[in-house]
Amino acid sequence: MGKSVNSIDTIKNKIIAEAREYENSVVASAQKEAAETASLYEKKAQEAKDRILCAAKQNADGIISSAESSQNMRARNSLLAVKVELIDAAYEKAVDMIAKLSRDEYLSLFAAYLEKAAQSAALCEGNATIFVGKKSPVSCAELIAAAKQTEAVKAVVDGGKNDRDDAGFCLVVGDITLDCFAKTIVSSIKNDTQTGVAKLLFAQD
Repeated sequence: MGKSVNSIDTIKNKIIAEAREYENSVVASAQKEAAETASLYEKKAQEAKDRILCAAKQNADGIISSAESSQNMRARNSLLAVKVELIDAAYEKAVDMIAKLSRDEYLSLFAAYLEKAAQSAALCEGNATIFVGKKSPVSCAELIAAAKQTEAVKAVVDGGKNDRDDAGFCLVVGDITLDCFAKTIVSSIKNDTQTGVAKLLFAQD
């Protein structure tokens, strides 16, 4: 009987030992798998984090670049607007300068224009009448006298002043008006020269 009990205890202890060994093996395997899984997810989480940070940086760089580009464009447009204003102001100043010329300079300038205008008027085969603007410091007669006394100039008729608030004059031949007022002259010069002036001003761009 005692021997039989010992045999049962031995078998029981063996079973318990094997069960504990299996339990330890399962636990160790589970712990290893859990550690590997945790490591894998940690790696993936880090990769996802890196991707998000990289995308955010690229997006931020893009926003900064876009902002800088937009700022540069606004600065260039502002500079361009200022330069255009400078050009316009320069031509407007020219109109004022013409009106403020000394009497002799004024006569010299517009006498030359009168000679050309009278010649053009003669081609129209009609009597040309001269009218000076309100800002003209000289009369029609004075302007005619200052011009070279060609046949075309001698044929010009004094019409007095008109309502044009400008320096200079115009010749009227029938329905044709030859405009030699300061604003028209400067506008014509502007059309012919503003491209060159702009290139000089914008050369640094």
